Amino acid sequence: LLRPRYTEGNRCLPRRCTPNAAMTSCIFCDLDLEEPYASMDDETLLETFVKENSELVAMLNPMLVRSGKGMHLYVMLEDSIDLSKEEEREHWKSLSKTLSFLLRNYNVDYKVIDCVRILRCIHSINRKEKYGREGKKVALLRDSNERIALEELEYKLDFLMRGGATSVFES
Repeated sequence: LLRPRYTEGNRCLPRRCTPNAAMTSCIFCDLDLEEPYASMDDETLLETFVKENSELVAMLNPMLVRSGKGMHLYVMLEDSIDLSKEEEREHWKSLSKTLSFLLRNYNVDYKVIDCVRILRCIHSINRKEKYGREGKKVALLRDSNERIALEELEYKLDFLMRGGATSVFES
């Protein structure tokens, strides 16, 4: 569901590269959290993140996944984006960059703004050396069944970029 599909006609392609990407139904960003967030337990991290980003969370209703010391944020779309078309692929990239910019205070990994990246799956084990022999389980912090229309997402991201409700009340 979250991973892009790689196809050519009726044939699945084995290579994960941009020309082979066919569709995706979300935008996402990868937050490489630093202190104090990195050492927080899952419940505290979720509570803190939602409180600090209440307007973004209320407007976009993202899925949040703990990926070790970091976090992934997904915004699910009503319709798929056709990544085989350069214009739509660039549009996806622009939306992901905007989302990442809004969360820049959380040490966004800008290398992940790539439609063929596959982020860690929930319940898998992150086996980076820093987590030791047992690794760190990738956990769902906040689920979301809500999907957002592309036009609505564009509007909401633009609103948040302009300062959100705070800017409306300051005018």
